[in-house]
Amino acid sequence: MKPYIDNSSEFKTALDGVEFPIPKNFIIKSSTTYKKYFVNDFDYDNNDLDFYGKRMYSGPMDVTLMVTNNCATSCIYCYANTKHKVENHLSLDTIKKIIKNAYDLNVNDFGLLGGEIFFFREWKEIFLELDKYGFYPDIISTKYPLKEDQIKFIKQIGINEIQISLDSINENTMMKLLNTKKSYTPKIINTISMLNENEFDIQIAITLTKHNGTVKHITEILNFLSKYEGISSVDIGPAFYSLYLKENFDVWGISKIDFEDLMNYFMRETEIQYHFDINFDTSYTDRGFYSCYKGSSYFPRGACSANRSHLFILPDGKTTICEQMYWNEDFVIGDLTTQSLEEVWNSPKALKLANLERNDFSDSSLCKTCNNFSSCHTDVNKCWVDIIKAYGKENWDYPDPRCAFAPKMINNIQF
Repeated sequence: MKPYIDNSSEFKTALDGVEFPIPKNFIIKSSTTYKKYFVNDFDYDNNDLDFYGKRMYSGPMDVTLMVTNNCATSCIYCYANTKHKVENHLSLDTIKKIIKNAYDLNVNDFGLLGGEIFFFREWKEIFLELDKYGFYPDIISTKYPLKEDQIKFIKQIGINEIQISLDSINENTMMKLLNTKKSYTPKIINTISMLNENEFDIQIAITLTKHNGTVKHITEILNFLSKYEGISSVDIGPAFYSLYLKENFDVWGISKIDFEDLMNYFMRETEIQYHFDINFDTSYTDRGFYSCYKGSSYFPRGACSANRSHLFILPDGKTTICEQMYWNEDFVIGDLTTQSLEEVWNSPKALKLANLERNDFSDSSLCKTCNNFSSCHTDVNKCWVDIIKAYGKENWDYPDPRCAFAPKMINNIQF
């Protein structure tokens, strides 16, 4: 029970290959028992309470800011829209106003994302501003080879966890996967070494393709990482279909069978024991396509937070409901260069997407005449990204492919 009691920082645990985040202070010791409250202890008007709505009212619970879409690599499996040229990045002053707005709105979490966070010239000032309001990220994720002074600064402001993407330790394989120069691999390895020396909690992310998805290849990485005591976990997951690439999954993807064979080998068959946890991400290989005969509330996997509790801010201040949508105008709900978080969250576009009606759907969409329409779109637990991947941008209103009544995919996104 030790890791779960009075834990000062968030960590992850896994059961049967499924990873669960454990919040800080998950269980705390106390000399007193908390008082139990009952509904009847409160004075309220039943007509004023919403027991069914699942969307936050005044603003989002969580916000993510993509500071830039410029990146240190050009991965063959990239899911991000890095080709869109941002004409006017948000200024530091505007970012500070957004952070203050989030604090005043009681936003729970304010995360940062790239591209590469470190490519934003004033990234240090952003971290300091987040820290000022208690928003500093528990963990940073990067593929950028960090310098010693950057590592010292991160440590100084209280960030002790960092995730490094490392798909291979073979220079030629890395060049093929990331389109980087030969010098990249020793630099990112040196970053891991410096992080270890500075006593960071290091998490490694490995993205599998047909170029690195073998037992031999993964064993090489794991054996190499075993010499660093600071490595706490290695997360391994398959690259998935991208909305923004010409050469897609059918060219570089790993099959479901090969992925599961790898998972079974390292989780059950290998006799090698490592000091770090090894977690396999099955969220993309086991999506449950065509399995659900009820509405979106019953879809397999976790509930989608897009436009229910989470807001995504693009580098130019445009706001969208989901990270992978980027500048898709069907899902851009506002602009924080001219609006507040409250105004964006309650904009006509945001509310329309949260409360779709039958007449908002095209005649070609099976949703329009479905008997499950009301229950499905009251919850709106659809994955809009999967819909667009499977059926194309113009068919955004089609059923989620987890629905048993969904049509055959135009683009096969199944493993």
